[in-house]
Amino acid sequence: MCQILTRRYPTFAMKIRIALENGKQVITVEKDKTGQYVRIDTYNTFDAGLETMVFRCDQNGEVKNWEELDDMHYGNVTEATEGHIRMWEKWTYKGETGVKVVLG
Repeated sequence: MCQILTRRYPTFAMKIRIALENGKQVITVEKDKTGQYVRIDTYNTFDAGLETMVFRCDQNGEVKNWEELDDMHYGNVTEATEGHIRMWEKWTYKGETGVKVVLG
């Protein structure tokens, strides 16, 4: 996977990568194109490995419905970092500043 997005958002990518390398969960909460909030969640799960999942949530990131809107799996932290940013670009509305949350 190319790393164009990690170069476009270097600070965001660095925070994601450091969190994932340290076994932390990365959660980004922003509004989607319809004005509803989505939670983009990347983590190294015991059953699927590194993956990103997208869920509907409230403005605080509390999931409203655990049905996945989207998901991707990765082979390493570099791919997972790029994949999280790719999902963020795909699912969020860029015309309004949302809330980015990176949890460790």
